[in-house]
This record gives sequence, structure tokens and C-alpha cells, in this order.
Amino acid sequence: MEQARERILSALWGEAPQPVVAGFTYVPPSVVAVEGDESRGGDAMPLARAAAEAGLDFVFVRHGAAGSVRLAALLVERGIAPIWAIDGVLWSALEAVGLEEGLRATMLDPGSLESPLDAALDRALEGVWAARAAGAVAVAVGEDLAGETGPLVAPDYANDALMPRLARIAQEATSLGMPAILHADGDARVFVPAAARAGFQAVHASGGASGFAPLAAAARAAGLAAVGGIPTGTLSGGLAAVVAAGTLAATLAAGGGILVADDGGISTHEEYVALVAALEAARR
Repeated sequence: MEQARERILSALWGEAPQPVVAGFTYVPPSVVAVEGDESRGGDAMPLARAAAEAGLDFVFVRHGAAGSVRLAALLVERGIAPIWAIDGVLWSALEAVGLEEGLRATMLDPGSLESPLDAALDRALEGVWAARAAGAVAVAVGEDLAGETGPLVAPDYANDALMPRLARIAQEATSLGMPAILHADGDARVFVPAAARAGFQAVHASGGASGFAPLAAAARAAGLAAVGGIPTGTLSGGLAAVVAAGTLAATLAAGGGILVADDGGISTHEEYVALVAALEAARR
């Protein structure tokens, strides 16, 4: 796994390893296995095997998911770096109080969310410690701050209430030798400077309606790497569109600081198959 680790760290620090650094992010293990695949190791084995066959550098492993520790071990055995994916603080807190009520509170009564946010922070820090135990190379912190056209929460609220807690997570991961990646979902450009100040080394997001290239440019301007570049929406457009997506991602990666991957929206076996083809095109 040492070669994968070195390649990932190189890309996170702005370099452009060749072939491009590539991996799976939030790819559910269930979409990889085909019907009748009874491989030993459950869902973990087909995903680890698929990543190895595709020659990938990394795979996101969801903290707390069934078989996550087993999956990390299988990846390491195959020379692939696990990136431990933990929940951030906002959506975890909103689940505790109710989504609609919680979103309203971010605007009208932010103080009422302090205790749920602190509890979510404690859970996230436990996830960071689990990442270290599992041999993860980096930690991805999932905080869906943006949608297709921009922020889902007010940037002022994110900067005041969320980023200091996210900074605690990033700093803890870094202190344990694992760079932190912020997953922010859609067009998250407005949050990139704050992510850099919070101590993150990269952002993972689709870029929303504006696309991945502007997000990657914003990340570079802030001194961060970017993870992604293969939009789920292109994966149902036929082979030509899939190859074009991979080629474009590779072109962006040639400028340094890009880890080519899905945008986190893979939900079917057909999308997974197309993703593998796109990553293959990117790595040519």
C-alpha cells in the first residue's frame, strides 16, 4: 500500500502523478457485486477485488458500515489505500432534532443546535480514531453543505457554527498522520476558503450545475486539492460520454492536485460499470 499512499499524498500536496491518482468515493459495495456472487468476505470482497482489478489507488470506506474494518483490511492486502469516510456535524445533528426543524433553527435559533452539534463532533472524533486503527491513509468528512446551484446552509452559519467543529476533526486527523478531505456535495466553491483555513487538505464535491472544473480551480486558488471529476450524470450517456468524462478529468489532473473519482452519487450497478470505464480512460 505504500506506493498508493505516496501517490495520494503527492496529489493532495498539488503534484500530478502519472497515471492519475484514481479511486472510488461513496460507491456502495452492494452495487459492485453481481447476482450470484457469493464471494467470501461479503460485500467487502467484491469491492476490494473490483478496485484492485481497476488498478485504483484508494477507496472510501464508510465508518460504521457493516464490514468496514474487513474492507479496509482487504484493500490494504491489495495495495489500495483506505480513506475513512466519517459523518460531519451538521447533518448528524439535524437527524437528532428533525431535518425540517433543524434547518429552520440554523436561521432562526442557531443556539438550540449547539448541544447536538457538540454530540456530533464527539462521534466524528471517534470516527477519526477508528480510521487510525483501520490503517486509513486519509479521512473524508461528509458535510453536505451545497446543492446543485450553491449553498444549502447560510455561509455565515457554516463559518460560525460548523467550520470550528470541522476544524477540530481535521486537526485531529492531521495530528494522527491522516490528511483530511471535506466532502461538501454540490457547488461548494463558497466554502472552499473556509475549508482551507479549517485545516482540510482537499475538497470532494461534484461542483453542481457549474461542473467540477470551477470547483477544482477554487480549490487550487485556496491551496487545496480536489477529489472527483467523474459526474454521475454522464455515466448513463453511453460509452463516448463516459470516455470523454474520464479524459476531461485526466486533463484537469495534469495540472496537479486532483484525485480522480466519482462525485459520490453512484447508486446502481450500471453506473458503477460506467464509472470503472471512465476511470480507465482517465488513467490511460
